[in-house]
Amino acid sequence: MTLKKPLIITATTAILSNNSIAQWSKTDDFENGFTQGSSPAGINGWVSKQGLNDAAGNAIVTDDPLNSGRGITVRLDAPSSWAFSKTLPPQEQIAEGSTGTFFFEVFFPTNSPAPFNLNVGMSDDSIPTTFTNFESQIRFFGQDIFPRSGGNFIDTTYDFPIGTWLKVWMVIDNTNDTTNMYVQSPVGETSPTLVATDYDFRNGTTSPLISATFIQSSTNGNQSVYIDNVYVDPTSENLTDPVTLLSGDDYSLWASNFSGDLTDPNADLDSDGVSNNDERVFGTDPTNPASLHSLTAPFSPQNNSFTYTRRDPTLSQLKYSIWTSSDLQNWIEDTAATQTPLSITNDIQTVQTTLSAAVSTSPKIFIQIRTN
Repeated sequence: MTLKKPLIITATTAILSNNSIAQWSKTDDFENGFTQGSSPAGINGWVSKQGLNDAAGNAIVTDDPLNSGRGITVRLDAPSSWAFSKTLPPQEQIAEGSTGTFFFEVFFPTNSPAPFNLNVGMSDDSIPTTFTNFESQIRFFGQDIFPRSGGNFIDTTYDFPIGTWLKVWMVIDNTNDTTNMYVQSPVGETSPTLVATDYDFRNGTTSPLISATFIQSSTNGNQSVYIDNVYVDPTSENLTDPVTLLSGDDYSLWASNFSGDLTDPNADLDSDGVSNNDERVFGTDPTNPASLHSLTAPFSPQNNSFTYTRRDPTLSQLKYSIWTSSDLQNWIEDTAATQTPLSITNDIQTVQTTLSAAVSTSPKIFIQIRTN
């Protein structure tokens, strides 16, 4: 049978997946240069201020309270309002006219004797010391999340869990001075959840956002919280997990299922022309040269669909997108294409993909599956 719409599917992962990793810049994971039981102030550019006064004793370097593999963290105590902040190097600053992503992890151990009152965000001031220095700002109070939008706090109605680590992404638009906020907790969530959309900067600015700030206080008690793994992607909306991507944990986990030397993700153990990492991303066998393609059902011109395999996205932290071309030169993302998971076996997900109606009318289609 001759297909009316000839098809080539190429799995292109190296450029885009590596690009996602490269965009994250580690502000700090507090693992190097810090002494447990001491203040982190003065190390790697961090400062601890109560107004203009030194408040180094309010932040303490300590072990992960859950022993969850995070190693060293920073505990923020709350005798009264004070700021723990860092002026970012130029490559981590979100320029005016750009959109970037601020990521951190936070742990709230308990909600008594007093509610939490932690404000987090970015500022155009080099050493923020008070709430009014914020531009992009969110507030964790009790078990609720309140973004600051201009002169008011907005209740998202999202109740975050206590007693577990929470991942937070602040996607900051420094053109329109707005922020979208996403969170993810190990309790019932496997991907970032959007909890606040387009909330305004506190003041508005035409300057770059140059500092990361945590302001901790408590209404009527000494309520400590913990922070770890602070990252910035200064040039894009990035909802990947930088801790997983940059640690290589998923690659190591995947590689442990096979024999042979898979130390180098860019190498090609079975010499089939596909890198070890690309075999991971698309669920193929890096030790078998016959396991070359992830297509399990070829393109059907009748229903404009095909089926392929990929690594479980909850493990790889990757997003898969469909791109099409009529000449192999100019590529357009088919944002209306649907990808429906059919099954998952041994961490490999089988996905049916259907092109959008607009794309499927083309007389000739080349397709790429990309990750970012």
